[in-house]
Amino acid sequence: MSLGSHDRVALTGPNGFGKTTLLNLIRGHLPPDLPVLVME
Repeated sequence: MSLGSHDRVALTGPNGFGKTTLLNLIRGHLPPDLPVLVME
């Protein structure tokens, strides 16, 4: 997947489903546990 500088993405789901955790992992604000997801 690739995103442009002006693209928008919505991440939806129920409370407690890990949306904020996923965003913090992508931004590098949390260290990953195993398994490691690599995005190229």
